[in-house]
Amino acid sequence: VIGVVGLLFAASLALAYSPNASDIQVPPGYKIEPFITGVTTPMGVTFSKDEVFVAESGWQSPSGKKAAIQVFDMHGKHKRTLAEGKLDANALGITYYRGELYVSGVNTILKVNPKTGAVSTVLKDLPSMGDHNVSKVQFHNGYMYWGLGSYTNSGVVGEDVAGPMLAKTKDPNTGENGRDVPCKDI
Repeated sequence: VIGVVGLLFAASLALAYSPNASDIQVPPGYKIEPFITGVTTPMGVTFSKDEVFVAESGWQSPSGKKAAIQVFDMHGKHKRTLAEGKLDANALGITYYRGELYVSGVNTILKVNPKTGAVSTVLKDLPSMGDHNVSKVQFHNGYMYWGLGSYTNSGVVGEDVAGPMLAKTKDPNTGENGRDVPCKDI
């Protein structure tokens, strides 16, 4: 699994990069080989008992692909594409849970049927702007959990964070320019 994730992540780092298993060093007695190829902007991977699901973000895709879910069999053979163009502009995480796929986007959590590709909204319009969008959804004891963070790492929205665009982005809840919310007594 680590090798699969590593190759998927490496494929997204550089638009012209082509994964080469020999670039990865492993201890004697182990080997690493490509499992899935042909994805351009992979952001997450999850598994059912007989399929592998890869969320492709669509963000800065060299081919112009829109966010979608690529489905592979357990041998790495591509089977189908789900929900292309029906996900948030940036599919950021994917989780298989109780026969459904949950895909996190910039400010949404969507549920996708893994057979038909039908998409329904679980949550939308989450206050997510800047560096820390909705994280991969996790489930525990029947409850759904996800992370959602601040605009920045520094508390200051400047040109160092997503360039000048974010500094001019209006918060949909307040109408003010994007900024971190300082702590307060609750």
